[in-house]
Amino acid sequence: MGRRSGFETIARIFVAFLQQQTWRQTDLARECELSTKALRARLLDLVGAGVPLQREKEHPHVYWSVPHSWFPSGTALAAADVSLVVRLVARLPRSREREKVLGQLLGGLPAAGQHEANRQEEQSKSGVLATLEDCSAQNVAGRIDYFSASRGDQAVRHVSIHRVLYGDDVRFLATCHRDGALKLFRLDRVLTARPDPNEPCRPAVDEKVEEHLRASFAGFHGGGSPVPFSFVVRWPEGRWVLKNLPEAMAVDHLSSSARLSGATAGLDVLARFVVGLGDMAQVETDELRDRVLLLAQGSLRSNAAVRKLNGGAVG
Repeated sequence: MGRRSGFETIARIFVAFLQQQTWRQTDLARECELSTKALRARLLDLVGAGVPLQREKEHPHVYWSVPHSWFPSGTALAAADVSLVVRLVARLPRSREREKVLGQLLGGLPAAGQHEANRQEEQSKSGVLATLEDCSAQNVAGRIDYFSASRGDQAVRHVSIHRVLYGDDVRFLATCHRDGALKLFRLDRVLTARPDPNEPCRPAVDEKVEEHLRASFAGFHGGGSPVPFSFVVRWPEGRWVLKNLPEAMAVDHLSSSARLSGATAGLDVLARFVVGLGDMAQVETDELRDRVLLLAQGSLRSNAAVRKLNGGAVG
C-alpha cells in the first residue's frame, strides 16, 4: 500500500464513517487502503482527540462505530433524505426562518439530487404534489390531467404554478394556459402531473397573486371583483361560528351578537356557508342576502317537492 499524509488518511476515515455508521475493522482498512495495524493506530489517535468512536469485539472480528449524533454541530443526511426534508420544510408557512433553513438545505444538496424525479411516485397524491412543487420552484410549466367539477369533465391542460396552499385540502394558484387567467386548482382533482419544459412558463406579478388570494373564499374565486359583505351571528351560537370560519374575517363584537365582514370574489361559497348557519345568522349586505335567499328558497322548493311525493303535508 502506498504512503500518504496523515491528513489524507484521517480524511478517508471520516468519509468512510459519513457513508456508513459501523465498519468491520478489516473492511475499513481495505476501504482506506491501510494495513489493519496502521488503521488501528489512526483510530486510537482519533479517540484520544475526542472523536466518539466506539470499539466492539466479536470474535474473530473487531467493529468500529460512530453514534447517530456524532456529526459536529449537526446531523449527516443522505442526498435522498435531504430532498425529502427540503420538500417538507417548503410546505411550511412562509417566514424568514423557513427561507433560511431552505437555503442551507439546498446549498448542501447535489445538483443531481435537486432535479431527480421519482416517476413511480408521480401517480400518487404525494407524488403529484411533489411534481407541482418542483414546477413552481423551478419555474417550469406543468402538464396536468385535471377533473373540473364545474364542467363535469376531465382534460389535460398546462399551468404555471405560482403558489401552493397547504392544509386539509391542498390547492394551488396557477395561470391556466387555456385562457391566461389566474385560477385556484384542487390537488385531489389532479389525476397526473409532470413538468413540461417545452411549454413556456408564464410568470405572474406577486401583487396580483396576493390580490387573488385575498379575494378568494375557502379556495374559491368567482373571477370577478371582490364584493363587500356583512352578516351578524347571535350569541351564544356565534362563538361556535367564530371558531369554525373557513376564512379569516373582520369581527366586531356586539352586546348579543358578532358582526363578520369583509370583501370576497367567492360570494357563492360564502352564501352556502351562511345558509348552513340557519336562523342564527342575519345578512346585512344586499348581494350576499340575495344569494342566501336564492339558495334557501331552492332548498325549500326541492325538499317540499320530495315531501309531497312521499305523501306528507306541505306548509
